[in-house]
Amino acid sequence: MPKSWTIMSCCPGSAHFTPICPMCKLPSEYIGWTINNNERMACYQYVYGLKPLGPHRALADRLLANTRARCYDCRGTGITISERPAGRRPCPHCEGTGGFLAIPQGEFDALRQRVLDAFPDAEVKHPTSHFLGADVLFSLDRGEAFSARDKPRPPDEGS
Repeated sequence: MPKSWTIMSCCPGSAHFTPICPMCKLPSEYIGWTINNNERMACYQYVYGLKPLGPHRALADRLLANTRARCYDCRGTGITISERPAGRRPCPHCEGTGGFLAIPQGEFDALRQRVLDAFPDAEVKHPTSHFLGADVLFSLDRGEAFSARDKPRPPDEGS
C-alpha cells in the first residue's frame, strides 16, 4: 500500500506515488494511503467475482458502475491507519474494499450474470480475500490476481 499524492491545480485528476508531479514537477498534495495495481485488481475480483482484465470489462463497467456506494469511514480507499498495532489495515467496515453494495444482492447477481452470459471466461471461481499486502501478484496465464497466502490450487481447477 503506497502513499499517494495528487496534483490539484496543474494536472487535475492525476494521482501518483511521489510528492513531486512527474509531468510538471510541481509539488503534490498528499491524499493518504492507496492500494497498488495488483491489490486493486485482486479487490475487483473479490467484489465482482470477475477477472480484472479482458474483453468483458467494458460491459461489466457499464452494468456494474452504480452498484456500490463509497465507504465513508475510509473515504473509499479501503485502508485505515491504526495506532495499536501501528500500521495500515484494511478498513473493518468495508472489508478493505472501499465500499458497499448499494443495490439488492439479487439485482447485482443478475447484472453480473449478464456479463458472464456474454463472457463465460470472465468469472473468477476462487477470488482471493487477501487483496491488501505486498504478496498480491497477478497471473498472466490465469488472468487474475492472487495472494501468496492463498491455498495452492491444482492446475486442473483453472481460474
